[in-house]
Amino acid sequence: TRLLPFLKSKGALLISIPNVTHYNILMMLCGGRWEQRERGIMDETHLRFFTRKTFVKQMDKMGLQLMKLRRNYRLLENNMIFGAGVARVLGHVVPNELLTFQFLMRFQRAAQQ
Repeated sequence: TRLLPFLKSKGALLISIPNVTHYNILMMLCGGRWEQRERGIMDETHLRFFTRKTFVKQMDKMGLQLMKLRRNYRLLENNMIFGAGVARVLGHVVPNELLTFQFLMRFQRAAQQ
């Protein structure tokens, strides 16, 4: 919100968002834990947590439209291995959201209607 006054009409915001729906986080929740760590999705410096949909919705409320989305995948986190072969198989069954470690998004002001 504080950056919006500085955003030119055709300017863009490039934002990196850790994905709280990553399979590793869901496994932690299934184990009854929600623990922040020194790095990764649960990095101690992260103050708020989002899914892709909830973040895009938040930005939409501020008048910003998602223009581009890229996903970063990490199959090793906190010494847990989710093998590349398993990820390929599950990628066809499990929604892509579970395998996305981080979203890289480009937002611009929504077109005036």
